[in-house]
Amino acid sequence: MDDETEELQIVCPLCSEEHSYRLAVDRSYVLYHMTSAMMDSKPTYKRFKRIFTCPAKNEHFQAVVRLEESFGTIINDVKVVPDDIA
Repeated sequence: MDDETEELQIVCPLCSEEHSYRLAVDRSYVLYHMTSAMMDSKPTYKRFKRIFTCPAKNEHFQAVVRLEESFGTIINDVKVVPDDIA
């Protein structure tokens, strides 16, 4: 398992402003035996429903995060990194 941090911009449904959030993305790396069919495959996406906090109103809202799984990786989990840890 390997946690990576990514930044995400969301237009807040509470105040209509754009906010930045950091996500801790837990990925596993997998090895494949390459075949020609793999080169033609479409990208795979995973969706995660998470709770975010509007910094302007200090209220919570729920949003769906859609992340692409790149070749050779599987996304296991996504966590919103609190601002006080940043």
